[in-house]
Amino acid sequence: MMKGVLQRLTQVPLSRLFIVLALVIGAALAVLNPPMTVVDEESHFFRAYEVAQGNWKTDRQADKKYGAIIPKNLAEYVYGNKQNAFQDPTARQGNEYQLFGGPLAGQRPDERQKVQVLYNGAAVYSPVVYLPQALGIKLALLLQLPMVWLILLGRIMNYLLFIVVGYWALKTIKRGAYIVFVVLLLPMVLFQAMSLSADTPTLLATIVAFTLFMNILVRRTMQWSAGEITLLIIASTVIALGKVVYLPLILGAFGALWFVKSVKSRRIRGRTALALIPILVAGLVAGGSYMAWSRVNHDAIEHSQALFFDEATQKTISSKRQLQYIAGHLPAFTRDFLANTLLYNDRDVQRGMIGRLGYTDWQVTFPPWAVALAYVSLGLAAFVRQPDDAAVPLSRRRRKVLAAFLWGLAIATCVGTYVLMYLIFNPIGSGNIQGVQGRYFIPVLLYAAAGVLLLVRSISSSRHTQVKAFIVISTMVTSLVMIAIISGYYR
Repeated sequence: MMKGVLQRLTQVPLSRLFIVLALVIGAALAVLNPPMTVVDEESHFFRAYEVAQGNWKTDRQADKKYGAIIPKNLAEYVYGNKQNAFQDPTARQGNEYQLFGGPLAGQRPDERQKVQVLYNGAAVYSPVVYLPQALGIKLALLLQLPMVWLILLGRIMNYLLFIVVGYWALKTIKRGAYIVFVVLLLPMVLFQAMSLSADTPTLLATIVAFTLFMNILVRRTMQWSAGEITLLIIASTVIALGKVVYLPLILGAFGALWFVKSVKSRRIRGRTALALIPILVAGLVAGGSYMAWSRVNHDAIEHSQALFFDEATQKTISSKRQLQYIAGHLPAFTRDFLANTLLYNDRDVQRGMIGRLGYTDWQVTFPPWAVALAYVSLGLAAFVRQPDDAAVPLSRRRRKVLAAFLWGLAIATCVGTYVLMYLIFNPIGSGNIQGVQGRYFIPVLLYAAAGVLLLVRSISSSRHTQVKAFIVISTMVTSLVMIAIISGYYR
């Protein structure tokens, strides 16, 4: 009987399995996960609300602080949830601010009384990465729904985009579908997707770019369709406007692929050079969009730390002087960097990519066995191959070269993220690197796993049934662990 169930399971396409699991888990998260429990969700809500009102750029409110003027009862509802969400469950003050309960949840935003709210961190983001959330909020406002629905519909629209892009990727990708499947269904990814976070559209853009990368990988030549070029330009632009540190990873992977596919001698032929043009165009458009937004929003970006540090500490934060410190104290910085990446931030990085949930001030992380289970699934995803997966038409030597490029880009992205945060978010000469969270490195998992895929021999088709069943079941188990943790909010 069990063998028959497993056999039927393997006959269901991954895209359909994803839809089923994402809908079931998403429904549970929509009902159970209280507002403002995802990291910085209150700031993302205020920014999305502002975009829904047609304000594309955040206004300066006071001194070096940025925010908006919103209805007073809406601010109280959001901040009340935030206060309860980031306390230990035993310290919360009743259920007044739970999602579906309390006197404020059923009220409509009162435009007659307004207050100032500040959110310097979210003010730096382009409105592009808030479009789905803003659409949901706008719909709730047009229908004159209670305040709880502003949050719910904003979250749901973000999650619907997640489902649509995830389904498209799994339906379209020619190789590496299991990698995408596992990454999409990591608890941290699901937790972020059913929220108002700007990280969701950014991550989905990296999924689109990775799907294009894998589809071109299995072709004999570096050929592009008009649709693929358009998607690459759009995805690269969203990435640049969301988290620009991912852009070298995405475009660098395409550049490496062009190199191993096209450069067969020291001479580069005309047709070979033409295959590089879409990558260059995507880089120019994305880079230009980033620079244009940075120019328009320069002041908010420059003072993004104002809400997190007092005036004295802000004066000790300078990217230029921090670079000078690094150059003059390279051994000390290297020591601190390795300590932060390998020791101090181990919970952020290693567990944060799998699940670091929010309602007790980021202190809730998955048990070690669940973290290990998720990583085992990701590892197996690089080995298993669907029966209809395309082969990679590269020699063993070229596979090794491309894998080395991908791992080098992955490491460079991790290092770049830490250094960038050190430059813009830490006092000069600080021994700790603050502000880095494991979820920032989720896109890196895609390309690191693809590097493994290039070098290993695929699991035999006779084992495909068992491996697919393990991946699906382990995904369900880690999702249930996440839901159980979130349910602790109501105890």
